[in-house]
Amino acid sequence: GSDSSPKGVQSASMSPALPMAADMVPVSVEVSPADVEFIGEGAANIVMSYCGQAKELIGCALRFRKSDSSKLQADFNYTKNVIEPIFGAEFLECGHLVSLPASCVRDIDEAIFKFRPAKRQSKRLNSSAECSDGRIVALKLDNLTRAPIIDARVLTVELKTKCGLLERCGLPSRFQLLQCWKKRVGQIARISKYDPVKMLSKKDSSVREAFLNALEEPQNNVQLFLDGKLVFSEAFCSNAEAGGAGGASPSKSWEDNLRDLGLFGRDGLADLISDILASPDCFLPERMKRAQAWAAGETAHL
Repeated sequence: GSDSSPKGVQSASMSPALPMAADMVPVSVEVSPADVEFIGEGAANIVMSYCGQAKELIGCALRFRKSDSSKLQADFNYTKNVIEPIFGAEFLECGHLVSLPASCVRDIDEAIFKFRPAKRQSKRLNSSAECSDGRIVALKLDNLTRAPIIDARVLTVELKTKCGLLERCGLPSRFQLLQCWKKRVGQIARISKYDPVKMLSKKDSSVREAFLNALEEPQNNVQLFLDGKLVFSEAFCSNAEAGGAGGASPSKSWEDNLRDLGLFGRDGLADLISDILASPDCFLPERMKRAQAWAAGETAHL
């Protein structure tokens, strides 16, 4: 998640406080480094799969903050009371707050460090006790990268759509304009043809085109997990261009895995994604654009 706040959020302090959720009090859990596997991370959070035997954590993932973990309680309350009603409980999981001993979090931080991307390793897990009981707060979520059924296989698609609003007719999307700037200042090696406006258009052919372009140049916009393991990302593509380990191509490997699942490579996956996001029964694209419009201050036409 982003660390930035929408415009006008400073005025929120003038409004009545959000109601306290019943499950705002973190539940104490004990997790050893051997019980977790690194899944992925963004700028502010690290997500891990729980692989231990604690009944209350089986089938779950744990999300830890890299900075002030006490903010997780405020984030949880905001998500529960503001974001969930906007998107709907069928599209959003708020999770549950848990707490761990600070020493446990430090041990986990050391155990997962070597599995993290090198460019992210400058920020470590927050292990400074900030709760009154001296524990660290984390968020427990359903692990969507693993099937709840033994021996069943599951493919998980992580898609960061970016802003799907067409801000000015005749001009490229904000994402595409930013691609040109990022290329010029050296933040990216290549310009992606991915277009968020098409991804959230609810038009089958446009969604399919956008997803295929995201696979061609994923950057941080798309990742694929197969049975809990990362099988496709920007790093995998870079490794494939460099020849991969032993000359192997990770890109070819992930498409072979898709075929094993009955999908015809990237084309089959693109068909599946477009069938879902362009379906009349999927209200997520409209709700995402409505929230994006509120953040931008342009809501009249919605």
